Order: sequence, then structure tokens, then C-alpha cells
Amino acid sequence: MLRYALYDIRASILSTDRFFFGVALPIVFFLLFGAMQDYSSQQMGDGNVAAYVMIGMALYGAVQNTVAISGSTVTELSSGWNRQLALTPLTTGKYLGAKALTALVISAVPVIAVNIVGMFTGVEIPLNQQLAAGALTVLCGLVFAFYGIMMGLLIRNENAVSIANGLLVIMSFFGTVFSPLSTDLLNYARFTPLYGAAEIARYPFSSGRNIISGGEDWLVTEPLWYAEVSLVVWAAIFLGVSALLMRRATRR
Repeated sequence: MLRYALYDIRASILSTDRFFFGVALPIVFFLLFGAMQDYSSQQMGDGNVAAYVMIGMALYGAVQNTVAISGSTVTELSSGWNRQLALTPLTTGKYLGAKALTALVISAVPVIAVNIVGMFTGVEIPLNQQLAAGALTVLCGLVFAFYGIMMGLLIRNENAVSIANGLLVIMSFFGTVFSPLSTDLLNYARFTPLYGAAEIARYPFSSGRNIISGGEDWLVTEPLWYAEVSLVVWAAIFLGVSALLMRRATRR
């Protein structure tokens, strides 16, 4: 299982598509929306606004990679890959375990990459807060494995991951991951899938403070339980729909 996981991790890292969308793109977004903006040096908590943006972009990369791994896993199994595995010592359980290890490692790659770039581009954040935010970013990103599984079961072809990640971009815009929202839009953002993950990932640094655009008061504090409820509810929705789709496929 470990040997297959190492092979899969190597293949994922060397994949041009996954590197571009899961690592390079979050770095570019961080530079465009964070480091290169005048507001990035503005003080926020124990650091600056650039740190707030950095955590959001790292989360986007982690979720992108997690969805790519989980969605492709479902596509592989539905295409008959499990029958090929039956000819090897690698059981389906070990295969899924290897994929889970791959998802953990690959989701951490963009988090590490974006944080390294942030260290050299003016991000100010205490090290303990940065490490805690990084760990929570990876964990919150892994929750979206259920979303990748759901999309893989729903679409059942090689386009599943592309469509899932395309929708992820839209969810990121409305989930405060990419850029601040107005007060009115934030009221709706709380019901979007990525809101909870973004708030929890940033919490060690932000302490619940959320940047607001287009207003005199540019910071608003959100209770942590808003984010916790949002993340749990969406995880349950993705898991429940995945279970229903899997049961329907098994019945067939």
C-alpha cells in the first residue's frame, strides 16, 4: 500500500495539470490578490492583510488537490480499475488507504508552497499562528474529498474532476476565499460550502475577523460556530449524496 501511495504521490506531483491548478495557480492568485496589492501591508491582528489572503489561497489549493484525488479515484474504480487490482496483492481497501494518504500529502503541497512564497513577499504572521492555520487548512481541505467523491459518482467520466474544480472556483469567490465581500454578500456567503472551511482555517490568525469590502468598517467579527456548523452541514450533504449515489450504482 505504501509503495503504491508513493508512486501515486510522485505521479500527482509530476502531473502538469495538478501542479498548475493545485500549486501554481494559488501562488499566482496570492500574488495578484495579496502581495501585489497596497492593502496587503495593512495591519490586521498580530500580522497584516497579506496573511489573511495567503491562508485563503492555500485553502483553495488544498481543496483543488483533494477534489482531484478523490474524484479521479471514483472514476478509476467505475472504469473497472478495481478488477485490475484484484489481480495484484493490493486489495481495494489498501488501494483506498493509499489514495487517502496521497490526498493528505498532495493537499499539503500547495499549503506549504503558498506559505513559503508568503514568507518572501511581506506576509506578517506569528509562526505559531501560521503553523496552526496551515494544519487546519489541510484538514478543512480534506473534508472536500466527499465533494470530489460525489461529483465522481454523479458524472462518472473523465470530465468529473474538471467540472468539480470549475464549480470550486465559483464557490471560492462566494465563500470569501479569494477576496473580501460586501456586508450584504457575506450574509449569503455563510450558506456556501467554502465559507466554513475558510473561516476555520484563518481562525488562529483572524480570531473570527473577516474583511469587508465597500464599507467604512472593513472588519467584522464572525462567531466561530457559524463556520463549524457550515462545514459540518456541507460535509454531511456531500457524504449523504455520495452514499445515495453509491447505493444506486450498487443496486444496478
